[in-house]
Amino acid sequence: MVEIENAYNGRIVLDTKSVLSRYFSVEETDSIWLDIKLRFSSLADSLNLPQSDEDALFYILPSVAIYDVLKKRNQEQALKIFEEIYFISGQKAHDYLVKRLHDDESFLKSFPQDFLTTVGEGRNPVIVDTPTYTEFHVEKCHFLELTKKLACPELCSVFCAIDDLMYKNIHPKLVYSRDNTLFAGDECCNFSMRYLGE
Repeated sequence: MVEIENAYNGRIVLDTKSVLSRYFSVEETDSIWLDIKLRFSSLADSLNLPQSDEDALFYILPSVAIYDVLKKRNQEQALKIFEEIYFISGQKAHDYLVKRLHDDESFLKSFPQDFLTTVGEGRNPVIVDTPTYTEFHVEKCHFLELTKKLACPELCSVFCAIDDLMYKNIHPKLVYSRDNTLFAGDECCNFSMRYLGE
């Protein structure tokens, strides 16, 4: 059984409650969190996804649960509040990468390859694969497909923005690019990462 508390690498409870407390009382925040947990369980049970589908179980479904509950509480601000929650996680990931890239020269030099294997996940067409430059195209997005199925494709605008938040300006010697997205109606998401060298 997957627990929502493990989502966003275990940060979901604190990140969510931190943002909710800016908009709601302590009692309302606790009540909303309980509703989110129930909604997540309902989604996970109804979709019956395999445990190996970590993107869905640890990122997409928790996100949908948060957004669904927020829409019932505050339709007008639901997406804005969700963005704030999700951006906390993205900013933490960005800050971690910045620190590690500045502290670890070998990680910096190998980052295009790391980006290809972690973000590309080995299941997308590879366009360029060199030690200093990698490019791959995502032609099928699990995030977009599942949010469409669950009637909230607008969440993908946030997921796409997080990619930019995490990887833009992480180091002066690294250049990240993605100017097409499936969400925007393009044929693919065209990710690339270049190490500029010495």
